[in-house]
Amino acid sequence: MRKLSIIIGPPLSGKTTYVQGLSDREVIHISVGKICREEAKKDTELGHLIKESIEQNTFLDSKVFLLLLLNGRIEANGVEHILDGYPKYGHEVEPLVRYARENTVILFRIYHLRLEIDELLRRVQQRYTCSACYLPIRGNMQCVCGGSPFKREEDTEEYFMQRYSRYTEHEEVIMNQLPNHFLEVLRV
Repeated sequence: MRKLSIIIGPPLSGKTTYVQGLSDREVIHISVGKICREEAKKDTELGHLIKESIEQNTFLDSKVFLLLLLNGRIEANGVEHILDGYPKYGHEVEPLVRYARENTVILFRIYHLRLEIDELLRRVQQRYTCSACYLPIRGNMQCVCGGSPFKREEDTEEYFMQRYSRYTEHEEVIMNQLPNHFLEVLRV
C-alpha cells in the first residue's frame, strides 16, 4: 500500500519541523523545497527550468512538478509519505488527485497547520539563512556548519506578507477541494 499525506500551512508555520517531530510513527518526509534546491543545482534541462522558476517566482507545470517530486519516492511499504510544500495553489489540487488515482496511491492524511499572523511575523523577524549551506537559522548566530547568517529577500517582512497573502488566497480553495479525497484531516 502506497500512502501519501500532505502538510499545508502558511509560510514559516513550521511544516518541516512538525513532520520531523512525528517520531511516534514511521514517516518519510518529501520536502518540495529541498528537492527543488537540489535539482536546481544540476546542469540539466530540468535543473535550469527549476532554477529559472525559483528566480522569477513563476509556476512549474504541475505534471512536471509531480513527476519530479513523487516519481519513485512513494514506496509500497505502508509507510506514510508526507509531501511538504505541495499543493500551494488551487490549480495544483486536481493534478495531485489525478496522480494518486493513476498511480494507485492512497491519499491518506492532511495536516493543516494554522498559526496567528503575529506569531508568523515574529518568526520572520528572527529568520536568517546560512551563507554556506543555505538552511534557515534562527537568530543572528553562526550556523552549525560554520556559515554566517544573512537575510534573504524572502526573509523580509514585505516578502513574507506577499507570500502569506498568496497562501491565504489559495488555502480556502485547497481546503474546500482536497478533504473529499483524503481519509483524514488533522487541524493542528
